Amino acid sequence: AVSVCDLTKYPPELPCVNEFYDTRCTYDPKTRRFFICCAARNQIWPGKPAGGFDILGRPYFAFAISKTEDPRDGFRIWFWKDNKRIADWPNIAVNGDNFVVTHHTEQSGKPLAYIFSVAAMLQGKSSLPHWTYNASDLGGDETTLTPVTHFGDTGGLTYLVRRLASKFQIFAFHGSPADTATPPKLVATSV
Repeated sequence: AVSVCDLTKYPPELPCVNEFYDTRCTYDPKTRRFFICCAARNQIWPGKPAGGFDILGRPYFAFAISKTEDPRDGFRIWFWKDNKRIADWPNIAVNGDNFVVTHHTEQSGKPLAYIFSVAAMLQGKSSLPHWTYNASDLGGDETTLTPVTHFGDTGGLTYLVRRLASKFQIFAFHGSPADTATPPKLVATSV
């Protein structure tokens, strides 16, 4: 187990995790590092949502960056435990100083995208500068976002896309959480 839960307390201290799953990995040629992200949960689901121990079945996510370009040298690892009950199947991308995590299915009222500072990850900071984007930042729609893997100069923009009916929405932002605590407004277009 990654963390210990005291089941005599309610609500128990979070997170209670005994399984990592839906693992994703990518290599960033700019930083020459491997990035990994996976969902994390406790399998003691009580059998009925909103039950007395529902909070224990909530999934979270963990992510890591290799210490060097050789993954055998180990990883710096973070465990995201903001009690937001993330969805399964994380998607990841790295662009410049942004490590982007989104999730495959919508979760009403929960962030659609998490952006973490790659520079802070490389330094092994325990508290990472980060931003989140919610449905309210995207016109109120909670449809899943997918981060775009970039293979060239983007002019400092990081892109997210999603499909709505017969159109694709493309969102972009400039900068990094290392630059400012306030996320920039997303620019958007549809094709």
